[in-house]
Amino acid sequence: MADDLDKVLERIEKLDERLERKLGAVEDRLLSIDKTLVKQEENLKEHMRRTELAEKSIERVDHDLKPIKKHVAMLQGTVKLISIVSTIVVLIGAILKIYGVM
Repeated sequence: MADDLDKVLERIEKLDERLERKLGAVEDRLLSIDKTLVKQEENLKEHMRRTELAEKSIERVDHDLKPIKKHVAMLQGTVKLISIVSTIVVLIGAILKIYGVM
């Protein structure tokens, strides 16, 4: 009976050692995951900082372009007015030529 008890205790010790090795491996893996998370958090902070700077730059450029957009709109209106007036002049000239006035 003592022999059976020794075998059981020996088997329990082997299982205990195996369990400790497995737990050590799990702890090492968790430590590795924690290190990775710390690095990713730092990368995320840098990304957020750069995104904020980019958004501010876009707002500044948009603000600086407002006078240029206004000028372009004014020039487009002028070109439309000139094209309408020239179309009317050409139509009047064609009508006068048809009736032999010119």
